[in-house]
Amino acid sequence: MAELKPILDEKRKLVDGKATQYRTTRDEWNARTKEHTVTRNELNAEVRELIQNVRQQREIREQMNELVREKKTVRSQTNTAVRDAKSSLEAERGEKVEPVVEQGYRGRREKKITVHSLRRDLDRLEREFEQGRHTGKNEKKVMVRMKEIAAQVKAMKRKRQTKHTTFTSYHCVASIRFKICCEQCEAHLQAMAPAMLG
Repeated sequence: MAELKPILDEKRKLVDGKATQYRTTRDEWNARTKEHTVTRNELNAEVRELIQNVRQQREIREQMNELVREKKTVRSQTNTAVRDAKSSLEAERGEKVEPVVEQGYRGRREKKITVHSLRRDLDRLEREFEQGRHTGKNEKKVMVRMKEIAAQVKAMKRKRQTKHTTFTSYHCVASIRFKICCEQCEAHLQAMAPAMLG
């Protein structure tokens, strides 16, 4: 039995050493687990906060969508008011006059004849006339054409003045309606501003 004692002591020391080593390893893993648990809890708290923020943002988005729908309704009403004013204006003017157009070179898109385009043609003809490009029979034709253009310019200016005078009264009504709609929109936006900022 005495011979076995040193062997058993040696084995006991070996087992104690292993137990101490395993205990130290266990304590290290427990410490790491605690650290990771704290990190996990912090991340869970952040996730909960983010979910709460998402819900709040979704509510704000829904409120803003509702506001947009209301504004679209106001815009639609305003557009209707403007269309009605335009229709009334056109009815007051009488029959709608189609713009005078001419076929472009080689079938290109038609050009609208305006006071500006007529003035440009008149200036070009005057320049060419002064440079002596038109002589003889052609000179008379150019003079006639220049007089026609000048008459067209005067007629278009008179027509524009008449339209402007008629349009002004209807424009005032449409402008007042539009201003009222804009004020309503602005008041609505100011009412919704706290929700948008919050």
